[in-house]
Amino acid sequence: MVARIVTGKSIKGAVNYNEEKVRKGLATLIGAQGYTASPEHLTFKGRLLRLERLAAGNSRAKTNCVHISLNFEPAEKLSDEKMTQIAERYMQGIGLGAQPFLVYRHTDAGHPHMHIVTTNIQSDGQRISLHNIGKEKSEPIRKEIEQRFGLVPSEGREKDSPYLKPADLEAASYGKSGTKKAISNIVRTVVREYNFTTLAELNAVLRSFNVVADRGEPDSKMFAAKGLCYFITDAKGNKVGVPIKASAIYSKPTLPSLEEKFVKNAEQRWRFKTPLKNAIDKAVTEVKDADKLVAALKADNIDVVFRRNPERIYGVTFVDHRSMSVFNGSDLGKNYSAAQLLARLTTDDKELRSEIQKNKVLSEKAFEKIDFDLGIAATIGQLYNQGLRLLHGNSDAESFTVGSKESPEFSYVTVPQHIEKYFRLHLTAGLINGINELAKLTLPGAFLAAPFLNSIKILLEAQQQDIAFYVSKRPKRKRKR
Repeated sequence: MVARIVTGKSIKGAVNYNEEKVRKGLATLIGAQGYTASPEHLTFKGRLLRLERLAAGNSRAKTNCVHISLNFEPAEKLSDEKMTQIAERYMQGIGLGAQPFLVYRHTDAGHPHMHIVTTNIQSDGQRISLHNIGKEKSEPIRKEIEQRFGLVPSEGREKDSPYLKPADLEAASYGKSGTKKAISNIVRTVVREYNFTTLAELNAVLRSFNVVADRGEPDSKMFAAKGLCYFITDAKGNKVGVPIKASAIYSKPTLPSLEEKFVKNAEQRWRFKTPLKNAIDKAVTEVKDADKLVAALKADNIDVVFRRNPERIYGVTFVDHRSMSVFNGSDLGKNYSAAQLLARLTTDDKELRSEIQKNKVLSEKAFEKIDFDLGIAATIGQLYNQGLRLLHGNSDAESFTVGSKESPEFSYVTVPQHIEKYFRLHLTAGLINGINELAKLTLPGAFLAAPFLNSIKILLEAQQQDIAFYVSKRPKRKRKR
């Protein structure tokens, strides 16, 4: 069993999501814990009001809605009664068993699963803490339930599990369904399920469902006011029909709200970075053009969105539906930017392996000769004087790589761990970029001369001044009396 917990502040949105499935015949309400009537005798209003009244008891709580999905292996046959028993035990285990909650059995995917909607606001207005609920409460009770009910264990299977995707969404089609209803369902699900860090990344997912988020023209009043609308798009990606304001959707996916998610998602999505890079690397070794790469990764449930103008491809975004995370190519590292990716596709695999091996040998010999006691500026000078270059990813969490200035950047090798630690003490991604710009203006063999070394020292001093300025401008904490 795999459990997923989503918290928010729109109980109506969570209930309506499930009720819409019921109206389409894709879900059934099988449980209503803490209600005075049985599920079949509850109206939509009756189901919703019980939870909304509790949530209204604490107007200060930023989170008052808990939406849970419990997913089971496709081969498991579970009756409604067994599902409700599992739901009740799970809710007790995570500390929400005394709260009223609704249990919906969904039939819109190839595996059995249910959704549970509740609130963490108690009858006295006190808030039940949801901090670390997944690790500290959900995981232990999940394992207990698997044993008690004889379920297939999901330990170690979460990343590869085919049923961790969001519920199957139908792409919006203008004129076939209500515009607001279609857009609302898609936007709420995508915003809730996917890790994206920019509006462009969000649109990379939305466009696959024929929806796009639009801020208006840069000089418009809507843009200046941080307004946001959602449109249905046609087969060519053109906006059609009447736009729906973000504030008119239940979950309120406005730009300020999305910007808060950008920050949270940036912290969460990096654990999915390595599996995505591995999948891309594997596909690149098997195909030799951009269209085949798109097809190969799509078969692995990864969408590749190349950004083009009339002259060339200038960017790429990866939508990993396995981990529900979106990455701009350069965020994964230099080797995954559009330019480098296309270069890798046109490079023979045997030639690439040869370049990597050459850079490995050159860098090992170079590091053996370098006298690190002379300082970081001289260390860089000695390295560059041997025909090598140092590279760094866009993020300071990236590793340093090194290779011949004549080699393509994607064939560079990671520096040894002890040297990596040394570089991290002195160098940043921005500083490396500055040094490499200086290197382009320096003649071969002149990297140990005063002009180059002094320029590096100036860059280092500027970096230290920037850090000192930042620290001095940080607001001082007031002492508690």
